[in-house]
Amino acid sequence: MDIHARSSTQRIQPQSITSQLHNETTQQPKVSRRDLNLFRQMLIMFFLFAGGWTPIYLTLVVNEFIAVPSLATSILSLMATICLLTDIIAMIVRDRELREYLRERIR
Repeated sequence: MDIHARSSTQRIQPQSITSQLHNETTQQPKVSRRDLNLFRQMLIMFFLFAGGWTPIYLTLVVNEFIAVPSLATSILSLMATICLLTDIIAMIVRDRELREYLRERIR
């Protein structure tokens, strides 16, 4: 089974509600539940990634001025790796097609 991008033009078409305001037609975007869930998932993944990797980069900057113990650097590296793994797991949990593909490949 091959993973491929499928046409999803119907899902990403803008949904709008038209209203009359002083004889002018304005469009108010209607946000679907799917879009909100997708946005929430993207925010969670971004903050997990940024929260995991920011301390490592800050440690590199601070290490130029103050000696940072190697244990702290190791712990922060482990934290970054765990956050990256959590991002991957979150993506697998949320994507049904990816789960099905992985199940078929493992069997």
